[in-house]
Amino acid sequence: MKRSLGVIILICSVALLAAANVIELTTDTPQIKSANGYSIVELNGAQLYGEPGQPALPWLGSSTLLPLGEEATNISVRLSQPMLLHLENAIEPIQRPYPLSLPEQKTTVDPDPAIYQSLDAWPLQAHNGTNTQFMAGHPINFTAVCPFEYYPMRNELVWYQRVEIEVESAPSARAMAALQLLKQDAHTSQRLAKSIDNHSMLPRYQTRNTGIDYLIIHDVSKYDQWLPLAEFHEQRGLNVLMKPVQEITAQISVR
Repeated sequence: MKRSLGVIILICSVALLAAANVIELTTDTPQIKSANGYSIVELNGAQLYGEPGQPALPWLGSSTLLPLGEEATNISVRLSQPMLLHLENAIEPIQRPYPLSLPEQKTTVDPDPAIYQSLDAWPLQAHNGTNTQFMAGHPINFTAVCPFEYYPMRNELVWYQRVEIEVESAPSARAMAALQLLKQDAHTSQRLAKSIDNHSMLPRYQTRNTGIDYLIIHDVSKYDQWLPLAEFHEQRGLNVLMKPVQEITAQISVR
């Protein structure tokens, strides 16, 4: 009985350490065009992702705000509401990027036969893994997901209208170290709101509660000149306040 109780406690402890963060995306209807003997797939809000020779499928970017002090450990993607699309031609392969200034003629990359002559669906995995970065000490996982399954031998494309992304996270030394640069104020909350998909996790701060680390007193006409310096110190984790000298003078005059 004691052994069973110990196992139960261990399982519960692991469950508490690992947290799951879920995001649901609804995709727009893709556009299928034809050019140069290939089918071209376009999806609003998505970008091509992959290596030269692989099918040029659109991928959606996703950013998940994680609990403080944690880092993404695993990701799973669930696709639902499939729609079968029949293609006239094979999907165009991704080409190598070339600088516009390159005088030499571009070399065309042919479709990868290991993919285009396979009966299996592409991509093999619907996401590109975890990638935790930090904004003012707040951990954010960046992931790309593909809402398509391409069957090259059948010239069929399955488009999934709904995508559910589950990101598991757990405490890590790297995430704990990032807390040294933690900023918890209204400005940081606004920056996070522009960068993440799971706004339910967004901290809301009505007032600045960590004080001012760097004060810039500037002429109001030279705001744009001082702004890069303010952004530089903000990226270092400092709370920066820009104060026009005219505003200070006006406050003194009132007194």
